[in-house]
This record gives sequence, structure tokens and C-alpha cells, in this order.
Amino acid sequence: MAFRLCCALSATAVLLVAPGLHAQDADLDAEIKRVRRELMQVQEERERTVQEQEKDAKDFEEYRKRTVKRMREIRHETDSIKQDIRVYKAQNDSLAALVDAERSRQKQYGLLQEDFRKALIDASDRIAEFAARFPPSASKKPLSALHLLKNDLNTKSIDNVEGINRLFQISRDMHEATASVQIVQGSSPIPDLRGTTYSLRIGTLFEAIVNATGTRAAVLTGRDDNGNPQWRVISDAAVAGQILKAVNVREGKALPELVELPLQEVAVVKEDAKQKQDEAPTAKGDE
Repeated sequence: MAFRLCCALSATAVLLVAPGLHAQDADLDAEIKRVRRELMQVQEERERTVQEQEKDAKDFEEYRKRTVKRMREIRHETDSIKQDIRVYKAQNDSLAALVDAERSRQKQYGLLQEDFRKALIDASDRIAEFAARFPPSASKKPLSALHLLKNDLNTKSIDNVEGINRLFQISRDMHEATASVQIVQGSSPIPDLRGTTYSLRIGTLFEAIVNATGTRAAVLTGRDDNGNPQWRVISDAAVAGQILKAVNVREGKALPELVELPLQEVAVVKEDAKQKQDEAPTAKGDE
């Protein structure tokens, strides 16, 4: 009886413990599963990390190779740029030397042009002095042209090429005037001849003025110390008529013929005046 009671109590205890053990086993299994899941996740994470590390290492290696290649290219480009800089610097130095040489040449050319311009002005003055010795009708045009040329050269309104061309043209005109015959109708430049007059110029050696009736004339005898023209008035109608006849022949108003002009008379007058000046002191000494 007592044995049966113990067995019953033991069975009851087993029944009471068994559900608790079963519940613990269930929790343990769940924990084990959870831990396994976590381990699997950790393993997966680890594998993923390893893969990412391998990928990162591979990417880094590729990046390193690209960087090394790019650095090599940059060094090559840098060396090439440095070489280009050296070449350009040498070219720049050469161009700078050429520019300096050109500036020096232009400066020298400018000085030569300035000297030549001054020479043209001096030549204009000398030619003007020569033109001033011409008869009035032959000197007026070249003197006016020379004055204008000198003014343009002084103000630098023309270059030297134009200046020398104009100076040559004036010289040619003056040369042609020495072999030309000119007739000019107008007012008399001297008060002894009034009304309309004719001016007859033969080259640069003879110029005479005659009135329209051929009764009075004047012959150029030279210039005074101030450059003013000196005229010898001729009241002889025969001589004045010869001058008017020469004018008419030149203009085609009369038949061609040889006309005697008072060339020798002017020379004789000059010679007689000089002779009187030479004789005056002698006569004074004789007294």
C-alpha cells in the first residue's frame, strides 16, 4: 500500500515536472533557432562584408592603376608643357629682339625722315632765293608754290615723298620758265604806265611792260637790295612800239617778223651807270 502510494506520488511528480521540461525545451529550441538565425545573418553579413572588401580592394586597385596612369600622363603632359614653355620663351625672346630691332630701325628711319624733311625745307629756301631773281612774272608762281610747300613741310601735313615730288615739279617749272616766252595782259605794276598793259617775258633774262597804244614801256633792269624789281621807263614811242609789235607777233595778231627789243639798251644803261660810279671818285680826286 505504501509502495503503491509512493509510485502514485512519483507518477504525479513526473507528470508535474514533465510539462515544465517540455516548456523549457521549447524555449531552448526557439532560442537555438534564433541564435542560428542570428549566426546565419552574421555569417551572411560577414560574407557580404568580405565580398564588399574584395570588391573595394579590386576597385581600389583599378583606381590605383588609373591614378598611376593618369599621374604618368600628367607628368608627361607637364614635361611637354615645360618644353613648350621653353620653346615659346625662346621664341618670345627672339620676337622681343626682333621688335626691339624694328623699333630701333623705325626710330632711325624717323630720324632720317626728319633730317630729310629739314633738308627739303633748306632746299626750298635755296630754290626760293634763286626764284626771287627771276623776272616778276616768272617768279610769282614758283615763290608761291615754294612758300606753300615749306609750310606743309613745317606742319608735317605731307610726307617727304610728296614733298620731294612737289619740289622737283617746281624745279621743272622754273627750268621751263627759263626757255619760255610769256605774254600777260593786266594792270601795270608801275605808276608811270597806266591803263591796260602787256607784259612780255623772254626766259628769265628779259621782261618789259608796254601800254596798249605802244607809246610808253618799261624794261626790267634788275632788283634792289630788298629784292624789289627795278624798271627803266622808256618814253620813246619807237622802242615801245617794237615791244608792242613783239607782243602782237607772239599772240598771232601780227605777221611773223624779226623785232628789235631793247636788250642792248638795258645792258648799256647798266654799263654806263657802273662807269659813272667808277669815274666819280677819279673826278673828285682830280679836283
